Amino acid sequence: CTALQEVMFEEGATTIGFGSNFMGCTALTSITFPSGVTYIPEKYLEGCTALTSVTIPDSVINIGSDAFSNTGLESVVIPENVQYLSTAFQNCPSLTSMKFEGDAPVKFEENFFSSLNPELILYYHRDTKGWTSPTFQGLLTEIW
Repeated sequence: CTALQEVMFEEGATTIGFGSNFMGCTALTSITFPSGVTYIPEKYLEGCTALTSVTIPDSVINIGSDAFSNTGLESVVIPENVQYLSTAFQNCPSLTSMKFEGDAPVKFEENFFSSLNPELILYYHRDTKGWTSPTFQGLLTEIW
């Protein structure tokens, strides 16, 4: 899987496969998940080092462990409905911006925060709940 550069799914699809479907696709730069998906499986895009663009729909409520680990993501928007975050973004040294559209997720995997780039800034909306400023779980926060 060294030539695949972009992944798009049929709109309305509710499942996208299981596990490491695109793991190690080193040329993959972009993926857009369909609006009916509620779960992004673990290790789904792990090791996609060229991945810089991901669109996660509002329907997603859970992102599996290592789903985006070891990718080239620089920023990501976490939809309002996400209730649980695992170590989905560990070992992403370029990830410096994580924007949350909703309240702070109520459940995090134990080492979620320690697995993130220490320079990452968590952005949240002023009218959301659960966030603290100037830091949240040791990471800088800003209102967007």
